[in-house]
Amino acid sequence: MFIISDPHLCDKGPRDNFKKNEKPFNDFLDFVGGRRLTILGDLFDAWQCNLGSIAAAYEPLLRRLADMGAYYVTGNHDMHLRGVSEITFGRWVGPDRPTIHPSAETLFFFDAVLIHGHQADDSCQGIGLGALTAILTGMAEDKNNSPDCSLGALEDTLLGGFEAAYRAYKKLKGDPSPFEKLKKIKGDAKWLISGHTHKAGYYSDWHVNAGTWARDLNTFVELTEAGPKLFKWEDGPVELDIQL
Repeated sequence: MFIISDPHLCDKGPRDNFKKNEKPFNDFLDFVGGRRLTILGDLFDAWQCNLGSIAAAYEPLLRRLADMGAYYVTGNHDMHLRGVSEITFGRWVGPDRPTIHPSAETLFFFDAVLIHGHQADDSCQGIGLGALTAILTGMAEDKNNSPDCSLGALEDTLLGGFEAAYRAYKKLKGDPSPFEKLKKIKGDAKWLISGHTHKAGYYSDWHVNAGTWARDLNTFVELTEAGPKLFKWEDGPVELDIQL
């Protein structure tokens, strides 16, 4: 099984961090072929763009994911789709329209728990602080006419300091850390694989973050009975050993 997280499909406008990675992502799907693909949330960035405009911009890709039978759990940016049994896109009429089936928030394969990861982030529970910062970021990206700036992704530049301050505040309050919350979610399983933070790597001997396809480092996880391995896509799979 191959696992990705956080493509953040938008509308190919100034808020779209994925559009530059569409071709390498399709190359990656060629590599996956008929094997199982699981998307760990934030397939759609519905906090930044209208779902209809996303569907119009990425109809061919959505059709391909539907034809592959990709598994899909919802994240915080597409939480509106939680509990929806299927999403049908496109201008077609009839049974050949591309349909994606969101799963439950949690999947289990090979003694691993698969989640998006926002479940451990208090700022992204429901439409609250996380959604507000996404809206403000979108306004800045519109003004910049691009999701990127000289320092990298505009979102990371704007929110990095805020997120660090928020984590420090939660720590001072004595709240459980995101790491502790994820460990509780893992329960008796051997591994937990998540996304959400966009920071791919091995966080412990039981936790791997699959990263994102909305930045410059396009990463994925291969999960077998032997356990998870982290890779980047660079004209092919390149194994990574990022210890965080």
